[in-house]
Amino acid sequence: MQSYRRSSSPDRDPEILWPTQQGGCRRGRACSPSSPRSRCFSRPPWWTTAGAAFGSGPASGALPNQQPVTGYLGNNLVNSFNGGDSSTGTLTSPSFTIGHSYVNFLAGGGNNPRPSDVFADFEGSTWGAGWAASGSYVGQGPTAESLPHQLGSKVLDTYVGGGDAATGAITSPTFTITRDYIDFLIAGGNHPWGQSGAAAVNLLVNGQVVRTATGQNSSTMSNVNWDAHTLVGQKAQIQVIDHASGSWGHIMVDQIVFSSVPNSVGGEPDNQTTVNLVVNGQVVRTATGQNSERLAWTSWNVSDLIGQSAQLQVIDNGTGSWGHVLLDQVTFEDIPAA
Repeated sequence: MQSYRRSSSPDRDPEILWPTQQGGCRRGRACSPSSPRSRCFSRPPWWTTAGAAFGSGPASGALPNQQPVTGYLGNNLVNSFNGGDSSTGTLTSPSFTIGHSYVNFLAGGGNNPRPSDVFADFEGSTWGAGWAASGSYVGQGPTAESLPHQLGSKVLDTYVGGGDAATGAITSPTFTITRDYIDFLIAGGNHPWGQSGAAAVNLLVNGQVVRTATGQNSSTMSNVNWDAHTLVGQKAQIQVIDHASGSWGHIMVDQIVFSSVPNSVGGEPDNQTTVNLVVNGQVVRTATGQNSERLAWTSWNVSDLIGQSAQLQVIDNGTGSWGHVLLDQVTFEDIPAA
């Protein structure tokens, strides 16, 4: 393991993840220790690296055999192209306490998101840890089926417990939305939420339905992807509701995953080139590049995490084309980056 820190002078470039009560940031985004909206950062304790991708310190632009790198501020930046796209590694910041509503930074490089997180695959004998059932579904669980496009051997099927006449709800434990998409597979009756006798999958935030899906009177599983990027940081639940008791009065659900891209199914290879925010050992925010050597601003709303201890982790697991990540100018502010 190697140590890694920015080498530029703090009067030329805001430093990363260490507050200072002296000096100022004279380049890049306007920030000052006296400003209520931002914090300036001087030379931090050393970051740590594993693997070869990040080298022993920041790069002063493009590395050998790399296209020109633009969009960074000051003289240096994080660049995992050391050794080319085939090299891999991890760069981890010291711990810090989140004290402002936004983490803003410049990022570039490959578009290789973190693999999706499987929230529920319904492969067990019960609905899952923390899930609660009502009505006909108390004491029931997933059923073994062979539906077109089904994943695994079992699905959640509200036909259980009484056929089309069965009614009730199956509700997930509360979770915090941390990814841009909630993806799952659905089949069964077309009984949209809001109508009498609904059979639907709903996303609840503060007890209110903010996203919903129903079947198409078909046993063929189809993809649903909810864009949840505006809900990141909020507490939520997923609820499968079946109030339908007539023809196609049931709904089937499989493989609920949280992801950075739509139509994920889980189990993707981990070739991520990402910048991640880690709290209590869990990744709570993530970003990747856009297959470009030009860095662009990313802003994370972390108002729900204020007061918690965190780390930034930059991961390069990519070994193919665009298998690298770029990072610069990490600041904490009360407004998102322009």
